[in-house]
Amino acid sequence: MDFDLLVRNGRVVDGSGNPWFRGDIGIRGGRIAEMGRLGASEAERVIDARGLIVAPGFIDIHTHNELTLLISPEAEKIRMGVTTEVVGTCGVSAAPVAKERFEELLVAFYTVGGGYSFFTDDAAVAWDWSTFGEFMRKIERLRFSVNWGSYVGHLNLRAATTGRFDRAATDSEIEGMKRLVAEAMENGAFGLSTALSYVTAETEEMIELCKVVDRYGGHYAQHDRDRTIGSTREGIEIAERAGVPLQLSHHTKTGAIDEDLGLIEQARARGTDVLMDFWFVPYGGQAPPLGEGGRADEGHRAAEGSRGEAEDQGRDEEGRHVRPTLGGHRPQGRGVRGEQGLLQHELRRDRRGEGRRALRRPLRHVRRGERRHGDRQLADVRGR
Repeated sequence: MDFDLLVRNGRVVDGSGNPWFRGDIGIRGGRIAEMGRLGASEAERVIDARGLIVAPGFIDIHTHNELTLLISPEAEKIRMGVTTEVVGTCGVSAAPVAKERFEELLVAFYTVGGGYSFFTDDAAVAWDWSTFGEFMRKIERLRFSVNWGSYVGHLNLRAATTGRFDRAATDSEIEGMKRLVAEAMENGAFGLSTALSYVTAETEEMIELCKVVDRYGGHYAQHDRDRTIGSTREGIEIAERAGVPLQLSHHTKTGAIDEDLGLIEQARARGTDVLMDFWFVPYGGQAPPLGEGGRADEGHRAAEGSRGEAEDQGRDEEGRHVRPTLGGHRPQGRGVRGEQGLLQHELRRDRRGEGRRALRRPLRHVRRGERRHGDRQLADVRGR
């Protein structure tokens, strides 16, 4: 047999930025071995994908599933085509955990997302780790159905070193946080995430921590202080002074949109690796598109009330499901797009060359008209 598995006649979207093409995919030893017209090839198993799209697994670049994956390693998102989850976002991660300040850490979790309260007491979580490395070793013993990676959360660092979120950190406390960042990066963290709207932290603190991230080839994911362009300037300043790539998480601004996007484009023109992802609100709604009307907090108000009420909001007068709206705008259903092109996920091997798959600067800017034919190893179909 030529292949273990042969997927025929699909519309292939290969993740390179190219338009789809009709073709076959031959898989051998759990990896894609060949793509193209493989009409004469044979395989132990053949799937006819006629009329269907065949694509690499989707990367969910912003999740809060660090605890739920411990409870449900089967990760139901795999049924939606998500094969990689990135956790530890918005300044909270599963580690480090200072047992003597555990209550402070729980405050951080619940502040970022009240939904964490459903999982923190689950027996499968156990909290039987302290350092990032200990948590990663726990993770490696589980058999997830998805690839997985984590940032180290700034609120974890604060909880472990100061136990306080309402004041600036001292120089000695920053040094303690830098040691925790180094330990996390040495054990596989992608970088540092923050939630600056939930903590009193000076820009200099973030720069010092990100300098450590840069030594390990990681990047900085910023949950902005507010929805003004001042927070965009701050993120760019941190990235440029520390030398790290910047990801502006769920980036939504309520005014001066052109100036805000101009700051990002200017930073990119200077050679700063800065990108953003868009902000989605609960229950499938979406924040107003950049530069249009509507208030972001309307999405949160729409999510209030019972589950039944929330479900009713997604139906028309005859009870049929409809696409949610916010501020009169329907969801765009696509990635952020600007004059220069679109944002695309990219997987790269880690710097240490150990063959582990990591998200290294997980979004790549692809200019219009650019075509990339390599990197077809994006689809990892190894069995678990």
